Amino acid sequence: MAVPSHAAGSSTPEPEFGLLETAPADSNDEVFRYFVDNTHPDATDRNNPFGTADLPRMTLPIGQLDAGTILIIAGGPYSGRRVSWHVSGSADRPVWIRGASTDNKPIIRQQIRLLGTHAIIENLEFDRSRTSIEILPGSHHLAVRSSHFFGEGRLDGHTSVLGVYGTSDARTTHVVFADNEIHDFGDIQPGSRENDYHGIKASRYCDNIWITGNRIFNMGGDSVQIGDARLSDAERCSRVFISDNDSVSYTHLRAHETLRSISYAVFCLKI
Repeated sequence: MAVPSHAAGSSTPEPEFGLLETAPADSNDEVFRYFVDNTHPDATDRNNPFGTADLPRMTLPIGQLDAGTILIIAGGPYSGRRVSWHVSGSADRPVWIRGASTDNKPIIRQQIRLLGTHAIIENLEFDRSRTSIEILPGSHHLAVRSSHFFGEGRLDGHTSVLGVYGTSDARTTHVVFADNEIHDFGDIQPGSRENDYHGIKASRYCDNIWITGNRIFNMGGDSVQIGDARLSDAERCSRVFISDNDSVSYTHLRAHETLRSISYAVFCLKI
């Protein structure tokens, strides 16, 4: 599904990838599919590396996902160890990691670490504490969209639900966070000690980041945080576009105390 969150009148540029693409049709034979549904009575991983709708995998696959792959996830919840995916998509054949239903999203309770290029995660639901999705250094042209993240409203900082960062020799670039709902992570009660549980954080060494059309509220930390106070000029994120987000608390949108943490940013807030 295309994400309709980027308003036509927005002052931010449209990203190169991640906002308007639609998943291939089920009838497309050129797509390489995984199918996972741990609630199916016949679900198994034994001699079943990929799964089908009639005989799905029981657990999420890990490792390499090549260009043109679509990983369809139904059922849930999925619990256990961290899942790492190395995605090798392309602009015309991206990797898709998506819930089978937009109305009944599968619940994921495993941390996801994503490395690579040209992949879209969509239609998933997360209700775990700590970081849910982490985008690793050197990645580019990735998107997390149309997903739901909700916590228990308890003290469990200092982290973020969605995180992206790079390194000095592997900057991360062209990442889109769009049309997500993130809420109730960390303790927001009056008198609670500081617990910086943020919604979305772009830490350092990352460029061309879009945060658009999201709904982020009831967070122990910031809805969106860019950078850290002690970053050097070289470490700072650049070209960060924050626009068309609903329910973002005006006190919880910051570039860690000072806009010097960002080389270039455009904030376009809904009133």
